[in-house]
Amino acid sequence: MSVRLKIISITVLVISLFGATIYFVGSKVLIKNYLEIEKESVIKNLERVNDAIVSITSQLDVKIADWATWDDTYKFVRDKNKAYIKSNLTSVSLQNLKIDGMYFYNTKRKLIYSNISENESIASKSVEMYFSSHPDIITHNTLDSSKTGIISLPEGNLFIASKPILTSEGEGPVGGTLVFIKQFGKEEIKSLSKLTHISVNIFPYDSLLPDDIIAKKNLSLTNKYFVNVRSIDVINGYSYIYDLNGRPILILETDFPRTIFKQGQKTTLTFMAIAGIFSTIFGIFLILLIEKLIILRFTKLGSQARDIGESHDLSKRISVDGKDEIAKLGQSINKMLEDLKNSEDEREKALSKNEEMGKKLKEHVEELEKFNQLMVGRELKMIELKETLRQASFNNVRDKQSEKQKDQAVRGSDERSGSRIVEKPEKKHSRKVKK
Repeated sequence: MSVRLKIISITVLVISLFGATIYFVGSKVLIKNYLEIEKESVIKNLERVNDAIVSITSQLDVKIADWATWDDTYKFVRDKNKAYIKSNLTSVSLQNLKIDGMYFYNTKRKLIYSNISENESIASKSVEMYFSSHPDIITHNTLDSSKTGIISLPEGNLFIASKPILTSEGEGPVGGTLVFIKQFGKEEIKSLSKLTHISVNIFPYDSLLPDDIIAKKNLSLTNKYFVNVRSIDVINGYSYIYDLNGRPILILETDFPRTIFKQGQKTTLTFMAIAGIFSTIFGIFLILLIEKLIILRFTKLGSQARDIGESHDLSKRISVDGKDEIAKLGQSINKMLEDLKNSEDEREKALSKNEEMGKKLKEHVEELEKFNQLMVGRELKMIELKETLRQASFNNVRDKQSEKQKDQAVRGSDERSGSRIVEKPEKKHSRKVKK
């Protein structure tokens, strides 16, 4: 695989890993964070609804304070004067106070008078029976005693506020107890929804609805809120509503459109799309940049080196641009070519010198050969001369010996024949000698 393909493959791999990381961060981390933000938003809205409910009881407590700390009320629970009833205990008073009933008790917890709204759907007897069974509501032993909260009856739920009846100066002794009630029904729930801009529903604590059962399993004194994702479009929040004694009597449910989650999804998808496009553009730009700054320079360097190798011309050099590692590589190759050129020149000089020496050596060898031939010829001639001399010497000696033998033979013959000279033997001897 070429360097270009390797770099492109590595770049694509890095961009793919970057895209996978972006997807993981977007789908796991960011979406999870948006879910947490959505959950926190639901809990804050639940707190707003609970604060609105507490605000209703607080307003009821403020309203009852004006009536309970009043000389006319203090006098009424003692003498039950009709003038007080006629001038104060009317339906208009209830409407102005935005309550559904008033209950006046003396210190013996006996009901003196009750003023009930005509629209009240809860029977007064049920309220009276509840108060009778919970004497702490209608009994106050101190001047600053007060009770506010919610009670649950079979007919419905009520906000109540109870205070001791005192003089206008807030002095005692306690003349009795005044209790205000306000229905906590559909109209009040609508008012809460309108006030908080939240969809609010109230269910009994013993509700058997599946969502309410799930909520009760996840709610406790330590875990005051529970958030349940109902669908891709709706998320619910749950909390308990407690009575005067701190016991859960109602389940508060809020419905919220999943605006935050959907916006988070949209933002995350947009972010991943932008990151993907940016990564692709960055990858293409990076590949082109690497192609121009690195690969093309390497390709040019390799092409020039190949041309030098094919031409066997060590005098050529590679063009060097810049001061980076590629430029240093080109400089190193040029240095190597320079060294090779010098080595080649030295080798040629050595070859030329060796050739010259060879020629001289050849001339010397030829001279030596000629000298050797001359010497050999001379030696051969000397050997031939010596052989000739030896042969001549040998022949001379032989001739002398032969003459000597002849002389001896002549003397012997002379001795045998005396001084007589015989011709025939003379001729025979002469022919023998001539032979």
